[in-house]
Amino acid sequence: MKYYQVIFVDEYNNFFEIGPCAKLSDAEPEVNKYLEGYVLSEDAESGPGETPEFGEGKNLGRLTEYPSTFSMVFDRTIDVEEGYVQVRGFIKDTDETIKELQELAGEKNG
Repeated sequence: MKYYQVIFVDEYNNFFEIGPCAKLSDAEPEVNKYLEGYVLSEDAESGPGETPEFGEGKNLGRLTEYPSTFSMVFDRTIDVEEGYVQVRGFIKDTDETIKELQELAGEKNG
């Protein structure tokens, strides 16, 4: 089973962890909260001058995943009037993460 570790990166390169989500689409409402203060730039592919939003039928569409060199990932750069912001993250294996955390806990307790 997999889960999505979702991160929002603002125009100052600050990272905000949105958290683990069972489905990537589960992150879209929370990501949209971070996007509320932004306006899509004139260079944006869709909806220039509008507030950027993810989701079915929204101007940014759905967040999607793709394979990378080391694992499955997702990211999206969004052109806004302030420059750009990003939504990015990793797709992780639930069982593997539980095992790693148990090993970490054992090291600290042992």
